[in-house]
Amino acid sequence: MNVPDGHLMSINTRLGCYSELFKWSFKNGYADINVFDGLGLKDNRKARDLRLLFSTQDLKSIFNSGTIVKPTKSWQYWLPVLGLFTGARLCELCW
Repeated sequence: MNVPDGHLMSINTRLGCYSELFKWSFKNGYADINVFDGLGLKDNRKARDLRLLFSTQDLKSIFNSGTIVKPTKSWQYWLPVLGLFTGARLCELCW
C-alpha cells in the first residue's frame, strides 16, 4: 500500500482507537471478536523525528496565555515551566 508518510501516524492512531473500542466491546459482550487487533501500517520513521519543535511564536503564545500568567491551580504554572527547562513531555512530567 502506498500511503504518504504524513498519514501513517494518523491512520495507526485511528486503528489503535478502534482496536481499544472493540477490545472493550468484546470484554463487555457487545462483539464476538476484535477485528482491529494487531492492525497497523509499518512506520519505519523514528518517533523522535516526528516530534515538532515549538517555534518562538508558539512559546510566546503558551507563556503569555491567561492560564500561565494567572493560574488557578499550581500545576497550570509549573508543568509548562518544567517542560520548557527540562524538555520533558507532559505525560513524563505528570508521572
